[in-house]
Amino acid sequence: MSENDLKSKIINDIKKSGFLAEMKTNEILVKNGWTNTHNAQTFHDKDMDKSREIDITAYDCHINETKDVHFGIHLIIEVKKSEKPWVIFCHDYKNNKHRGLGWGILNFTDNVTRHQLSYNNINQENRFANYEYFGTSYHEAFKEPSETSQIYSALMTSCKAAVDMKKRNSWKKEDKEYDSSKNHHVDFFMPMVVLSGRLFQTTLDIDGEINVEEVDYVPVKLNYSSKNYKESIFYPEIITIDGLKNHLQHIEKWHKSMYEAMLKNIK
Repeated sequence: MSENDLKSKIINDIKKSGFLAEMKTNEILVKNGWTNTHNAQTFHDKDMDKSREIDITAYDCHINETKDVHFGIHLIIEVKKSEKPWVIFCHDYKNNKHRGLGWGILNFTDNVTRHQLSYNNINQENRFANYEYFGTSYHEAFKEPSETSQIYSALMTSCKAAVDMKKRNSWKKEDKEYDSSKNHHVDFFMPMVVLSGRLFQTTLDIDGEINVEEVDYVPVKLNYSSKNYKESIFYPEIITIDGLKNHLQHIEKWHKSMYEAMLKNIK
């Protein structure tokens, strides 16, 4: 076998694996200004009581020294490659009177109350909170019954890693009362699954007919019960690689709107 043939075989083998998808995801994050760690972050899975790996973590932060504000966003990303379409069964969210996530998003704050960052401040530009649907169950199309589904596993991995990331970036708060002269600290931890493959959302219309639509983004509400986790509801998001750049722009707009609202609300 010639050197060129060997290299060609290696390239083809890499393309079949999920590692190329991770590299592409990492590249998109870097080009969009995120500080990230690729394939080097571990987390403690409290159910399995062992160390596991998360594919990518990324971070962006706004800092204002005058008002002593630190406002960070952490993306905790599991990357999956699938030849089989992912189908997410969704519920109508647009007419829900309790629409919005607010402080339900995994977070850590210190010296920040609802007066500095309100429920509405959080929801206003949040893509999940303003999306028409959210997914609650999943299906890999054309999967054999004996095959293990990647979807739930990927979602749960990103959520557990997000919990661990929050723990690592939290500390014991010294003061219970708000003090405008002290540091204001906010971090949100966003579990995500980036898919190298095709993504479909499925809904029912008013006549009960099934609608299937190919999309590049689906938010998910994930209920979870475990004696090892106090969190019972997670809000991960599934994004295709092709839709990742656009989704990052949504996150950056959301991040900026919250940061600016907080600066305005700090007297």
